[in-house]
Amino acid sequence: MLENIGLNCLEDRIIPINAGVSRNHGRICIKNVNIVETWSTYHRVDECGDGVPSITLSDVINSYGIHRGAVLKMDCEGCKYETVLHADPGDLKVFKEIVIEYHNGYKELKKLLEALGFDVKIKPIRSSPQPIEKQGYVVAKRS
Repeated sequence: MLENIGLNCLEDRIIPINAGVSRNHGRICIKNVNIVETWSTYHRVDECGDGVPSITLSDVINSYGIHRGAVLKMDCEGCKYETVLHADPGDLKVFKEIVIEYHNGYKELKKLLEALGFDVKIKPIRSSPQPIEKQGYVVAKRS
């Protein structure tokens, strides 16, 4: 990641964080992960002794001074449900747009974001053979 940031001259726009996002603080196991299967690997907080720190969406917003009108894009394998569905509603309202790639359905995410005043659209992943009910993008915008 650091190499890609440098190659694209984005050091002043991207802040890499060596942590996983979850609903709780703790540690997320990343040990002994088969590199071929990392696209679908997700470990719960404190599932093992080794790993990376787990931070919350609130931590990210407060630590990095994210202000109203920001954009959130999530493609974290498995953590999006735990993180978004249990986030403080005020934290989600900081964002004017939220884009989430999902792999296990969208209904709960859509329902929550609409309740918070977002206009939500569901879009397919064009390269995926999976039906939109199972895999796609939640695109939520607030005016």
